[in-house]
Amino acid sequence: MSLNEENGLEDRKARLKEKRKRYLAAVMEKTGWDRAYARQQIREARKRLGCSWFVYAYFGYYNMTEAEQEEAFRKWQARRERKKMIRVRKLENSITEIVDETGWSREKAMRMYEEARDRTHCRPEEYCQYRFWELDEESQASIVLSHDIDQIVFRFNTDLNMKRLISVRRESNKFFAPYIGRKWCSNKGISLNKFMKTFAGCTRLFYNPATAFSGYDAKPYDLREQSIEEVYELVRQLPRGVVEEYVTQHPKLEKLRPGTLNTIRIATISSPDPIDKDGNHFAIPYAVIKMGGVSGY
Repeated sequence: MSLNEENGLEDRKARLKEKRKRYLAAVMEKTGWDRAYARQQIREARKRLGCSWFVYAYFGYYNMTEAEQEEAFRKWQARRERKKMIRVRKLENSITEIVDETGWSREKAMRMYEEARDRTHCRPEEYCQYRFWELDEESQASIVLSHDIDQIVFRFNTDLNMKRLISVRRESNKFFAPYIGRKWCSNKGISLNKFMKTFAGCTRLFYNPATAFSGYDAKPYDLREQSIEEVYELVRQLPRGVVEEYVTQHPKLEKLRPGTLNTIRIATISSPDPIDKDGNHFAIPYAVIKMGGVSGY
C-alpha cells in the first residue's frame, strides 16, 4: 500500500469514528442512556441485523422491539436496493446523453465520466448538467457539486436528530406546520374519513415518497378526474410518504419550466463558533433556483 493510500485509509477511519460519535450522542440524547449502554445496544443490533450505526440512530431503532427492528431494517434494505436501481438508471441515461452530445463511443463516454468522477466526485447527472465535456479540469474542479454540499452539511449539521427533522418530510411538516400553509397528511395510518376532511375543497393532490429525490416516483392526482375515495385507496398502497395539497406556483416561476414546481433554495449556516475570518456566526453560502429538467425531473 502506498503512502497516499495509507493516508487516505487513516482519513476514512477518522471520519467514521467522528460519525459514530455523533450517532451515539443522538441515541443518548433521545433515550437518556449512558454511553456504555447506548454503545452496547447499537452493537447488539448491528450484530443481529447488520445495520449501521447511522441506520440505528437515524431511524430510531432504540424505540423498537427486536421484531420491529427486523421489519424496519428489511424495509431499509429494500429502499437501498431501490435507490441503487435508480442510480444505475441515471448512469445509463447520462452516458447515453454524453454519447449523443459529443459523438464519443460509449466506452470513451464512460471513461471520461469516471475520470471526472474520481477527480471531482461528480454524479453522472451533474456531469451532463454542467456539460463537463466542454470544460477543462480546472473549470470542472471550480463547480460546487453535491459532494461539496454534503461535506458542508456534515461539518455543520452535527445534531443527527435535527438532521432527521429537516430531512424526513413528514417530521419536518409536523414541526413546521404553522408555516407550511397547505394541507397534508401521511399516506399510512389515516382513515378515509380523516383523509376526506383533510383535503376538503382541494381539486388536486400530490404524493411524495419518503425516499424520493429529484422527483422520482412522485405522483399528482386530479380530484376532478378521480374521486377522493379512489385516490385514497391508491396512495395507501404506495410506499410511505406524504400526500399534500397541490401547490400552484407564481406564473413567472411557471414560465421557467412549465409542469414542475420550481423552487428557490437558500442555504444557511449558523454556528456557535465563528465560521470565517471576520468572526461571523451566520452565513448564506449559496442560493439557487431549482427547476425540472427536460424529462420533468
